[in-house]
Amino acid sequence: MRPEALRWLEDAEADLGHARLSIANQDHRWACFASQQAVEKALKAILLENDLELVRIHDLVELAHRAHLPETLAAKCADLALAYVGTRYRDAPAYPYEARSQEDVRTAEAVVQWARSRAT
Repeated sequence: MRPEALRWLEDAEADLGHARLSIANQDHRWACFASQQAVEKALKAILLENDLELVRIHDLVELAHRAHLPETLAAKCADLALAYVGTRYRDAPAYPYEARSQEDVRTAEAVVQWARSRAT
């Protein structure tokens, strides 16, 4: 794997670890945000690995499209994409982080695993 892509993937895996720890600590809001970050970084790792343009966006739907993420995972990214703003800004539309945290971590796990499988 290209060194820069590997760094992004390692960061994604670290964020996934933070998401898991946050679930264990009942910090659901941070678990959702860390899950979103893990997915974003995993997708950017794939873009770099495939010699595609690294776009400086946070839109998981667009990143999933550019990285050719399978449709089943891309659909889950659409739900998780709302966590980026909804968990960071109190004046943003509410994100149901307590109800979504477990599913968001599972989505991040699946996307990071998919990215890792494409990187070897």
